[in-house]
Amino acid sequence: MQTKSTRWALVFGLSGLSFPGSCAHGSSVQRTAPASALTVCQVEQIVNQFENRHSMPADTSPLCTPKNLDDVLEVLLLDETDLFAHGTRFAASEGSVRGKTLAGQLLVS
Repeated sequence: MQTKSTRWALVFGLSGLSFPGSCAHGSSVQRTAPASALTVCQVEQIVNQFENRHSMPADTSPLCTPKNLDDVLEVLLLDETDLFAHGTRFAASEGSVRGKTLAGQLLVS
């Protein structure tokens, strides 16, 4: 399940649109991304392919049973809230500082 914010971030990022005030340093400085060479149709196609690849139900997702901390990080970055419990359990059982950190991040997200 993808969030709307993920979809819009992909659309803005691929199309070269800028967020007003993003990356601004100072009161009147605004930076914009260079114009994209992609058409709107190409952007939509890329976003749809991304969503199809990442829109598996939580119980069938390979990330349901993380194999390492990189899988847990992927769950966190994809904002797949249905998978947070699985990632938290795995990361906490890892025992490393990185594992405990990822488990904490998943808990507060």
